[in-house]
Amino acid sequence: MSSKTKIISSGIFLIILLLSLVIYFLIKPRVIFDINGDDVVYVEVNSLYKDLGATASLYSLFQTKKIEVTKNEKVDTNIVGKYNVNYQITVNDKILSKNRTVVVEDKIKPEISILNNDIVSCNGKIKDFEYMAYDNYDGNITSLV
Repeated sequence: MSSKTKIISSGIFLIILLLSLVIYFLIKPRVIFDINGDDVVYVEVNSLYKDLGATASLYSLFQTKKIEVTKNEKVDTNIVGKYNVNYQITVNDKILSKNRTVVVEDKIKPEISILNNDIVSCNGKIKDFEYMAYDNYDGNITSLV
């Protein structure tokens, strides 16, 4: 075999290999599975939380197919803590999952109210006065002040 024939054969082999790879990646289905919004969400205690969900699709050369996403969500916005929202899809008998963390936190500072229109002086001795302290999470915390 001459060197010119070897070069042509090598070139044809490389072209066939590249075309095979291109065809493989065009035909091979791809799954796109995304969480809508952030992976970690911060929510104020006693407020509403609306999950944005997740989406999934199967893309191939000739079609796009939406995949059903199931969600396991147990977020209690009345209790401070970290919660996990789990999203799952099934593709070709394989279960794929993604997670979102929801952090319920108490960032609002308690309020102290002066009762009976008492005047509080800051430049002398502290005078006893009536007050009430309230926190949006712990409720009436007057006895803790």
